[in-house]
Amino acid sequence: MVGWEGNGVADLTPAQLLAATAADMRQVADACTPGPWRYNPAKAWHSPQDLPLRRHGEEFVGAGPLDATIGVASTGPADEPQGMADALHIAAWDPDMARAVAAWLETPAAKYGGGAAALEVCRAWWASRGVEPITSQ
Repeated sequence: MVGWEGNGVADLTPAQLLAATAADMRQVADACTPGPWRYNPAKAWHSPQDLPLRRHGEEFVGAGPLDATIGVASTGPADEPQGMADALHIAAWDPDMARAVAAWLETPAAKYGGGAAALEVCRAWWASRGVEPITSQ
């Protein structure tokens, strides 16, 4: 993980920030439930307590075989638009997607041609942790 300095990532060059972000992104992805993750808006997650009470269930992201799906994330009551959008986004950002973005951050195209877009990916990644990277030019 990247060194912390106050509320930011320690003073890094843009190339160092790309490498640190890719490494952290890969570390987080490797610790997650293996993908692919999926979301099916026609299905809701029901806990054992839901069924006797006839509760409506929750939107969820699942992984694993279709006949033995495990829950990765619950995003709120079934059929609510916000929970549905959140579940779709979480499923799209499964560990394989994170690893693909990490690999792109390590390419010469990102380092030398991606410039602002690649650094924006880094800033967004660290913002999800409440951190603002500090880069030197």
